[in-house]
Amino acid sequence: MKKNIFAVCVFYLIALLLRYLTNRSGLLAGVSNTVLVTLLQGVGPTVGAVVAMILFRIKPVMSLQG
Repeated sequence: MKKNIFAVCVFYLIALLLRYLTNRSGLLAGVSNTVLVTLLQGVGPTVGAVVAMILFRIKPVMSLQG
């Protein structure tokens, strides 16, 4: 149970940090392609999930029910 709480916290912190960096810091100011900017602004949750899965050795479980 504690592993899951820490994994969610790591995911959330990384997602928020990347969202802040891409939206508020002007990191993507030099990118002129709007599609690329949109994709990079939304990449935070994906990176957070991958990092949390690697750090906490969480294996994805696939089933017909989701």
